[in-house]
Amino acid sequence: MAARVEIRRGRVVSLGDDGSVRLADGTVTRAEQVLVCVGAQTPELLGPVDVEFVPHTRFTYQGADATGAACLAAPEGYGLPLGSTGRWAFGQEIPDPAGVRALFPSLSPVGQVDCVSVHAPWLDAGGDGWMVWRRGRVVALVGNNLMKFGPLLGELLAQAALTEGLPDELTLGDARR
Repeated sequence: MAARVEIRRGRVVSLGDDGSVRLADGTVTRAEQVLVCVGAQTPELLGPVDVEFVPHTRFTYQGADATGAACLAAPEGYGLPLGSTGRWAFGQEIPDPAGVRALFPSLSPVGQVDCVSVHAPWLDAGGDGWMVWRRGRVVALVGNNLMKFGPLLGELLAQAALTEGLPDELTLGDARR
């Protein structure tokens, strides 16, 4: 798909079902298909969606306890080693690096990323899932914990953007098609 599109940078302020895209500078472009994957800005562009966006922070740590550490899932958040970097990441809704330091005293915080998570009644118990819909020439996706589905979602969203429908795999079990 990347070979078939023209990349333009700008802040989108509105979308039309006809594929029109209005930028903050007043420019209006038209596209055969528009793909929207903007997270917390989705309702701003498309109207209400059945989700709540909540703060989420991921801290990065380094130290002896990060080496060889296994993945950790707890009510307070999740953690995993960052490859062989000697660093460990821990994500949580309420930023509290002291909680991780209590579990792993040798870890020192070295970075922080603040973003959002999605809460919705249609997400599974672990918070994994997505909702996709088409409105005219606009295909939109919103979901949570999607990084692990990146290659699959990329392929399926490219199919959706290149056709007039939605691949069945994007809407399995979804009555909102």
